[in-house]
Amino acid sequence: MPPSPQVLIVGAGPAGLALAAELAGFGVSCQVVDKRTGRSRLSRACTAAPRTLELLDMRGRVGDLLAWGRECPHPPLGNEDGYPAYGLLDTNMPFSPSIPRTRTEDALQASAEKAGAVLLPGTEMTGLSQDDDGVDVELTGSEGPTTVRAQYVVGCDGVNSTVRDAIGVRFGGWNHDQSLMMADVRLSSPPGSAECARITRRGMAALFPFRDGTYRVIVLDREKFPSLPTSR
Repeated sequence: MPPSPQVLIVGAGPAGLALAAELAGFGVSCQVVDKRTGRSRLSRACTAAPRTLELLDMRGRVGDLLAWGRECPHPPLGNEDGYPAYGLLDTNMPFSPSIPRTRTEDALQASAEKAGAVLLPGTEMTGLSQDDDGVDVELTGSEGPTTVRAQYVVGCDGVNSTVRDAIGVRFGGWNHDQSLMMADVRLSSPPGSAECARITRRGMAALFPFRDGTYRVIVLDREKFPSLPTSR
């Protein structure tokens, strides 16, 4: 286990990796722990907004996203006749890149490690206790359990945050129970090189091409997967 950091970040998703790159870039020693040992194979978020790109560009960290992402100036909003008019924005990046989240995490991890952050995959936070001077964090990794002392701990571990549970903070959001089918696939007969979507009374289908030749396919079928009551 590396020396104790000033900041321990729990969660190596986009939020945790972006924070690690920022802190390490300012000379703050930080470690990022994540119980995963590799990238998720699930089809997750696949884009970034122009303002997000601007913020990353200000920090010199947008290059890999633009290299791996496919520029999408008119992402469809259900039908081809409706889309965000990014060209009306005062920005030098009037588009949202179509990019798998795994590639986004690759780009942010490269930035974090280049800045000096230490990543510890396969390491799970199992508990913490804090006092006026810092936090003792219980971690379990490949070498067994250990305790790390840090000045600060940041929970970037999602809706079911272990950090938030450990300090007794409730998640103030709510569930929106709607079933969608998503997959990243290669198509034998792709509809074209541009993003497209269609919406009907029964549901919706959308296709987003990636630079590597695969497509993000999103399908909403209200007959097969009806909506459930929304609950807080």
